[in-house]
Amino acid sequence: MIKKIIYEIRFPFGGYFNKPVQYLFIKDIYQRVKEQTCLNEDKKCINCSKKDQCIYYYISGENFNNPAGLVINKSFYENKTFKPNERINLIFYLIGKCQIYQNFIFEYMENTMQIYGKYFQKIKLLDRKDEEFDTYTGEIRCITPIKDYEDVITTIKYYNEKYQTNFDTQIDIHQKRIRKVYDETIYAINNRRFKLFGNTGIFEVRNYPKILFDIGVGRENVIGGGRFKCD
Repeated sequence: MIKKIIYEIRFPFGGYFNKPVQYLFIKDIYQRVKEQTCLNEDKKCINCSKKDQCIYYYISGENFNNPAGLVINKSFYENKTFKPNERINLIFYLIGKCQIYQNFIFEYMENTMQIYGKYFQKIKLLDRKDEEFDTYTGEIRCITPIKDYEDVITTIKYYNEKYQTNFDTQIDIHQKRIRKVYDETIYAINNRRFKLFGNTGIFEVRNYPKILFDIGVGRENVIGGGRFKCD
């Protein structure tokens, strides 16, 4: 089961951001989660003896060593400049058992009125659960980079094991026409750095879970990596 939460954001006075707004929101939320739940005095995961009991470590895919359990829908190219009263939608996904931590999103959105100095207003548009069972067979287009198409299987297996999802692992995926892309932006969440690069283009798939089109696959899916669509 996947939890999908959508907020409409409006910037009454407009604003300019040096990085995509979607990334800034998910970065801020993960920072809040770590501040509220980290059990280690020095705030470092690598040698923490308590990480197996840590909520942050759990929903972040073990501090982003694996695909995360809370992600945001983000395209490769996103608008960074907003005119007064311009609106965008923020689409969050909570994977499997991570749904029990949905209040981290709700409380953050309820109590936050500025993002990096820019005032915004918000309204919740959607809060629903989606199943993992709807699949697609045919050609799909990778619209944000995937480092290796094996990331699809790796992500599904990790989600099934860690977050108790029920994705079918009997998936076939083959690359047909691909090209390399590279996002020069440096992303970081709680001192973990990400670079968004890899393959985009056309793949042939069998039994590909449709919900993963928007969630993405791979370690970079937290910042929008590994997303697909069917034309």
